Amino acid sequence: GDTISAAHFGVGGTEGLQSIFLLPKHGPSEIQRLQATAHGFRNAITILIEGSFDDGQKVIKEMLTEPKYEEMKEENNYTSFNSINIARIIAQIIYYFRAYFDLIKKGAIQNGDPVNFSTPSGNFGDALAGVYAKKMGLPVNKINVATNVNDVLHKFLQTGRYTPGEKSVPTLAPSQDITVASNFERMVFEVVQDPERVQQLMKNLSENGYFEVSPQELSSFRKTLESSTTNDAQINTTITETYRRGGQVIDPHTATGVHGGIHVFGQNPEIPTICLGTAEHIKFDQPEGVPRDDERYNEVVEPLRRRPEDFLESSADESSVVEAVRIATEKVNSRT
Repeated sequence: GDTISAAHFGVGGTEGLQSIFLLPKHGPSEIQRLQATAHGFRNAITILIEGSFDDGQKVIKEMLTEPKYEEMKEENNYTSFNSINIARIIAQIIYYFRAYFDLIKKGAIQNGDPVNFSTPSGNFGDALAGVYAKKMGLPVNKINVATNVNDVLHKFLQTGRYTPGEKSVPTLAPSQDITVASNFERMVFEVVQDPERVQQLMKNLSENGYFEVSPQELSSFRKTLESSTTNDAQINTTITETYRRGGQVIDPHTATGVHGGIHVFGQNPEIPTICLGTAEHIKFDQPEGVPRDDERYNEVVEPLRRRPEDFLESSADESSVVEAVRIATEKVNSRT
């Protein structure tokens, strides 16, 4: 929901580069949808699918990797904008260093002091960026992988069994309504450091719908990662309490990170915890008693409402999505 507007607005008007994105038709907030469809750029278009994030990502990954789509991919030079693309994760590493340096500037820590991070997680890309930051030398104690009720990653970090086949449940934090985290395979490699072992685990996942790591491997995951799950009621309570205690209004995704950070790291306050924010709160409805910045909301939404929306629609099955991508490609190419 937020990556899509970043991509459209990031490349809008850029010669020789087109932005085609899939977005679930149901689930994203009004502003998220309008930023995806009322962008105003000739070289961008959105496909609204009757399905989930998982449905769309599955087809896109197949288009990028399956031999039957090789000609289509090469002809159009497709690549991914979201965290399937490692470049996105490399850029996100900066967040962790910037946050750490800000704490030093505030005098909250000395250079070299350990910190925790609590990171709202859907596709695991942002959390993986934190893992890479730690490997680069940032003194990260642990990273909490904060999920909503779509908590496949949380269950894995508790049990060692990864079962991503569950259907996602719509929540107040729609960008986290994901059960198949593309970047988790990269994390598995970081832990086991054995390509053949990773290949075997992925084969188990493909054939059986799950894989299971050994107790020793799970212990290695937990040297860096903690996890938490947050339901909708807890999201609203966290937003309300954050405003009541600090005067700051946060969005539902950030609330999963704040709730998880308090739950996981609250008993060890001598190590500071940094909760990563993910979106402006104005994109979402707030609990009763928590104000919305109406001036900022109108500043964002009114120009979007005045623009015509630009989108295609598709069901979520593979052939329909591929055909929609083909039509979208022809459309943006004809306009540019």
